[in-house]
Amino acid sequence: GGVVFELDHIPTVDVFGRYLGKILRENLLKYGSQFPLVFKSGDIDVARALVAVDYEKGSITFAGNIPEGTKVRFGFVDVDTIENKNLHYLKQKNSFENEAVFVYACAARRQVLGGFIDKEIQTLSNIGTSSGFITYGEFFHNSGNCKNNLLNMTTTYVTLNERDPNVEVTNFDREIEPSNDDIRFSALTTLIKETSKDLDENIYYLQQFKNAVSSASIFSATDHTGKITYVNENFEKLSGYSNKELLGKSHSIIKHADSEPALFKGMWSTIEAGNIWKGLIHNQGKKEHDYWVVSEIAPIYYKNGNFREYICIGYDVTELEIVKEFFEDEMKSSKENLETNLNHFRQYEEAINLSTAVLRTNTDNVITYVNDKFLKLSKYSRDELIGMNCENIRHQKHRDQGLCQKIIKDLKNNKTVKHVMTNIARDNSEFITNTLFYPIQDNNDEVFEFLQVMFDVTDIYRLNEEIINTQKEVVEKMGAIVETRSQETGEHVQRVAEYSYLLAKLLGLSEEEAILLKQASPMHDIGKVGIPDSILNKPAALTPEEFKIMKTHTQIGYEMLKYSQRDILKASAIVAYTHHEKWDGSGYPQGTKAEDTHIFGRITAVADVFDALGHNRVYKKAWELEQILEYFKEQRGKHFEPKLVDLLLENLESFLEIKAKFSEN
Repeated sequence: GGVVFELDHIPTVDVFGRYLGKILRENLLKYGSQFPLVFKSGDIDVARALVAVDYEKGSITFAGNIPEGTKVRFGFVDVDTIENKNLHYLKQKNSFENEAVFVYACAARRQVLGGFIDKEIQTLSNIGTSSGFITYGEFFHNSGNCKNNLLNMTTTYVTLNERDPNVEVTNFDREIEPSNDDIRFSALTTLIKETSKDLDENIYYLQQFKNAVSSASIFSATDHTGKITYVNENFEKLSGYSNKELLGKSHSIIKHADSEPALFKGMWSTIEAGNIWKGLIHNQGKKEHDYWVVSEIAPIYYKNGNFREYICIGYDVTELEIVKEFFEDEMKSSKENLETNLNHFRQYEEAINLSTAVLRTNTDNVITYVNDKFLKLSKYSRDELIGMNCENIRHQKHRDQGLCQKIIKDLKNNKTVKHVMTNIARDNSEFITNTLFYPIQDNNDEVFEFLQVMFDVTDIYRLNEEIINTQKEVVEKMGAIVETRSQETGEHVQRVAEYSYLLAKLLGLSEEEAILLKQASPMHDIGKVGIPDSILNKPAALTPEEFKIMKTHTQIGYEMLKYSQRDILKASAIVAYTHHEKWDGSGYPQGTKAEDTHIFGRITAVADVFDALGHNRVYKKAWELEQILEYFKEQRGKHFEPKLVDLLLENLESFLEIKAKFSEN
């Protein structure tokens, strides 16, 4: 109810003593009502006056309820301000003579204002006979939100008039010449009010800044012994531990067993010396899952120089580490000519020394602030950037898309936006940032500034391109190895890849789909690694039993690849499984018909057979071109999709150019 025991977990009496002084703390009942607690109820400022004190419990009772959890501030009663404001208001609203004035005043206000109440009644008597009474509080109806409030420290005047409304008030003005003390007191009151307003604005801004950084990173804080005192939601999600499980523990709760002790020894040596430590930490979550975090740990101090806490800001790079390890394993089993690509992975440690760049703009997208990290990334000086339109540092592709304007529109609508942005440095080089755009509001909830928190991911994106290129080479080489085992040439998989790409584009598939098929098709016979040499290289027709074994290469290839999460290998699994299906349903392994077979399998079937018929095999000689074309015409609608056969015949010259380009030695 109206009894407040603690403010910010501190006894209320002690809070009043700290901010208002020892003398007032010892005389709260006498002077305390001049400093009510003020809070927002809807759009109304409500002041609650002090009416009782319990020094033993440290609690204060106020005239009216203050709901638990309410944010409050100190009010201050300046009688001169009230008097001048009320006189001005009465002159505005009571320009004509009234017959009667009824006054309803709260007891708390009567206690605070003391003898000034008599001055108020005297002033009111000048405009009509005045009478009234003191109440515990007043019920106030707010028509704006249709809510009722019980208020104290208030006074309501009701004036009545049944006379000629044109009779003006006489003898109303009561001019008071302010004393020097009054002027000085008013100036001090204004100073306190304005500095408090500035402080509120700064705290509000810093809170938004903290929220922006916290939402984009993994954040924790510890005391001087390393015991955790705070973690954000991202920390909980990544580690799997709840806030309750982490508080009071050290970070060793998530330390991986493989972590080097020297790493943490160096970390403590750095931060205890007052410096910032940066590095990659290998952690283990509650569910025994591994994850990697690029972290920056810094000591934080109070203004007087005393230590306050250590804070750690980190970024999850687990996916990149997993990709790195996956392809390191893959490359170990491939040909020696692929070894040079591993150099990119060995340099990975140099790419993870990430830190945060910060940039602020006004609502016109003009840069107003940049930090040192952004200067390093952009290679501009601070003077060159301040006042520049932020759009000028973005890549032309973003400008052509109108992306900057879309982001500004969302920010003005108080939406947080995330984008990977390609930026242009002063020397025209590109740097890529994972950018969080955050709208900053003033106390009126109006957006007045945009904050950009940027993480440099240029090396990561470059590494990703290398990984994709390595995937392509691994797939092509593995396909070539299979063909070599079956005494066929590596050029076969290259031609099949080019034929597949050409057919996909002619059929109307997108560039992305056509390229993916081109990259995957070399793996169509990967399952033959499981077929005995006696069958694979038999120079004569296979027996029914041998052919049954040969057909299993589609299932073997599929089982080898189907569990991969990489797009190329997933597409390769589809091609390996479906390239022997037929349009009429007579193929294997599933016997699917027409469009029930994946388009990748239908295209690869045409490309594979077209190339195989035109070249020597262990069990046959190469066919003449006319014989091959007659075969495709005859198998149109049986073995092959009719549309694909038509495209092959209509664009035969393009296919023959590919054949000539990748001719066998």
